[in-house]
Amino acid sequence: MKVLQIICLSALLSFATSCKKEVETPSVQQMEQGTLPSVETDTVPADTISKTNKISWNGKYSGNLPCGDCAGIKTEITLNADKTYTLLSQYTGKGEPVTYNGTYSLDEATQVVTLDAEGDHLKFKIIDDGAYGMLKKLDKFSADEQGGPAARYLLHKVQ
Repeated sequence: MKVLQIICLSALLSFATSCKKEVETPSVQQMEQGTLPSVETDTVPADTISKTNKISWNGKYSGNLPCGDCAGIKTEITLNADKTYTLLSQYTGKGEPVTYNGTYSLDEATQVVTLDAEGDHLKFKIIDDGAYGMLKKLDKFSADEQGGPAARYLLHKVQ
């Protein structure tokens, strides 16, 4: 009887340790349609990012944000360690890209980046889940945007 219990416990333990949660990499089609895999933004405590990975969020982010009267707004933003940014924005099918340069502030507690007046005070939440970094566009009150699927407001780190 004890041998049977040991075998059952060993099998159960082996099964439990072999289950791994895999990170799903979004496809281009998922990004364009706004059907990205769900991302939990509150899985990493805000102080973990700033203490253990102080400048991991610096770099270039890119994505296609929703637009009310066009196919999307191609957006690229580069956040530099010296608190400066470059924002490139182009309405799909409407004119030339526009570049904005300025400074940003970072709220360490909420991990929200706020651009200066040149960048129209846009706000982005830093999402760093360890696999890849992202910025999530927020509304002017630092709340989630409501104009479309949440995945459409993500800018993915490219550098």
